[in-house]
Formats: sequence, structure tokens, C-alpha cells
Amino acid sequence: MAGGWRGLLREESEHQWLAIAVFFLFILVGAFALEGTQHFVGDTLKPLDAQHNGGLVLDVEYHEGNSSYTALVYSPGAGYHFFTEHVDDGTTSVIYTPESNDLGRDVNFVKSMPDGEIVFSVSDNQLIGLQSNLMVSYEYSTNNGVFGILDVAEQTTDGVTQRLLLTQEGQNKSFRGVSSLIPTPAMSMTAGIQWHSVEAHSAGMWLAIGSHSTTAGGDGSSPASPQTRAALGWIDWDGTETTPVLSRLDVVTYPGQFHTISTLPTGLV
Repeated sequence: MAGGWRGLLREESEHQWLAIAVFFLFILVGAFALEGTQHFVGDTLKPLDAQHNGGLVLDVEYHEGNSSYTALVYSPGAGYHFFTEHVDDGTTSVIYTPESNDLGRDVNFVKSMPDGEIVFSVSDNQLIGLQSNLMVSYEYSTNNGVFGILDVAEQTTDGVTQRLLLTQEGQNKSFRGVSSLIPTPAMSMTAGIQWHSVEAHSAGMWLAIGSHSTTAGGDGSSPASPQTRAALGWIDWDGTETTPVLSRLDVVTYPGQFHTISTLPTGLV
């Protein structure tokens, strides 16, 4: 009888150790996956003739009229590389590389404008544009404050190009228009909203997507994990020195978020 109990206890002990081992393995795999999602939002370069084959694509924009593209790529053993691959002649234009100008890790976003210019930002109050083989720097005045640039939308009205910037204002995010390289004051903050992206909608009207987080437990969710809901913001700005105004805010009633917004010839998606 005692031998039977000892055998049963030994078997249960083995099962417990196996369960503990599987649990720790699960934690390690989960931690690795979470760490990866913080940095790698793209895919892996697959074609054997692609630049930095095997690197993880963090951001990419394709050029109008051909198959060339500008990409920000991270390789664990090589760091961040930002470059344009010209498919027509097989050449590559290096923008940032760890060996010469290691600013790839500071690229906030990469985006194509309606005229084909590709813009990005690596420092406060500055946008950089790629026009064919030229790199153009837009330096914005600091008279109305210092801010990071997280996204930009553009439209042309009566022959005048207008840009609305999604900006990092300390711990908050807001919007500023740009008139003659002078940014407007920041739009008034909206409680509970974190903005993610912006696009031009129509003359004087812009559409932004974001996330709305309520006070813990305020929406009926668990106080330990308040739910996030998708938000749409309609912003009025006419291209002048006036501050952009949030004219309408729609918050989706069910949990979730908008991941992206893009401009197509037929409208916004």
C-alpha cells in the first residue's frame, strides 16, 4: 500500500514539474513575441536580389510610376538601414546606415504625398522629403514651440499646398498646420484621445484616427484593464495661421481600434 502511494506521489510530482516547465516555456515565448511586436511591424525581405535580404521591414513606401521603393529595414546583426532601391537600373540610394549616419532608428514614419514626394522625420520641427534623387529639408520655426512630427497629411487648394502635422507635444499628441513654414499653435488637447494618423479629406477638412481610453472601469470594463475604443476626429483647418479645430469626434461604441487610414483616388479607406 505504501509503495503504491509512493509511486502515485512520484508520478504526480513528475506531472507538476512538467507543467511548471511548460509554463515557463510559455512565458519565455510570450515575452519574446511581445518584445518583437514592439519593434517589428513589417515583413521580411524575401527576394534574393532585394537589398538587405532577410531584414525586417519596419516601413516601406513605393514610388509612383515604377516599382522602386524606399524602406526602413532592421537586421539584428546590422542595425537600421534606410534606403531607396531603384528597380529600373538596380541601384540603391543610401539615406541612413549605421556605418555612416546612424539615424535610421529615429525615423518616426515614412509616407508618400499626393505629388509623389516621400517624407519622413528624425528630429523636432523638421520634415525631410525625397524628390527623385534629391533630399529636401523643411525646417519649421520654433516660435510656437518645439514638437516631434509623427505623421503628415497634405492637400492643394487653389494652387497652394497645405500640410497638417500630427505632433508629439510632451506626453500628448496634437495637430498643427503649417503656413509658409511657420507652424500654428497646437490644437487643444482632447481628454482620453491618443491620435495615430491623419489624412486630408476635402478642402479645409482633415480626418484623423485615434484611440479613446476611458477612466479605469468608467465604461463598465474591469478597472484593471479599461477598454480602448476607436476614434475618428474631423479637423477644420483652412491653411492659414489659425489653430486647427476639432469640429467633430466620433468614438466607436465597441472595443477595438483603427489600425490605418489611407487616401485612394476614390476617397479615404
